[in-house]
Amino acid sequence: TALALVIGVILFAESEIFDRRMMNSSVLGHPEYTAQEHTSDEMIALYNQYISDINETITLVERDENMHMIHRSAAEVRADLAVTRQRINGEFSRFTVDAPDEKTSLISAGLDAYGIAAYTVTPTMEIIFNRRYEDDPAFPSIYAHEFSHYVGYWREDEANYLGYRLCMASDDPNIRYAALLDLFPFMNDALDHAYFGDAEPDHDSPDYAAFCDTLTQFTDVATIYLFLGDYHGNYKP
Repeated sequence: TALALVIGVILFAESEIFDRRMMNSSVLGHPEYTAQEHTSDEMIALYNQYISDINETITLVERDENMHMIHRSAAEVRADLAVTRQRINGEFSRFTVDAPDEKTSLISAGLDAYGIAAYTVTPTMEIIFNRRYEDDPAFPSIYAHEFSHYVGYWREDEANYLGYRLCMASDDPNIRYAALLDLFPFMNDALDHAYFGDAEPDHDSPDYAAFCDTLTQFTDVATIYLFLGDYHGNYKP
């Protein structure tokens, strides 16, 4: 009973500290996730820009002789972040330190069960990767997200945004492309929500098909297959 009480006090104190840290480290000055609502027209504009960025960037991606995307190593990503963090530091002043070496989790199988790619540990401030994601196509984007936590931006939604900004500020098309790959499921979910609202999505409905025909499309079928192959990463580079 005494041990349980001690653990309870520690957890309560950690919760209070975490809430204050989240408040102080938020770009928006609020510790909780702020749900964003977009009109259908706003979401269409965002989606169209997203697909246009893919169509442009995918033609620049460095590939091997089998047309597989060449993944950037952790060292290459850290070196790139040393440049891109300075490009956005004027807006987000905490990006003043170099990105640290990541470590591999000893419980990667457990992380898989919860869909966790990586996490940042406090107070040791270590970036820990699920082993399976160290060779993931979106590794640069996942790392940039954790780096945002590392420098003090703790809110998940803000780290998503800042990780995307860090990657898109890169001169390396493979790193920019990694951010676009990582954004894919979120963009599709947001588009569904803008069209269907809270109703169950019906992707087979004629009305939805007509709606999709009004959106910016991938350049051609080959581009679709190439992008989906890169996204699923079901090959070794």
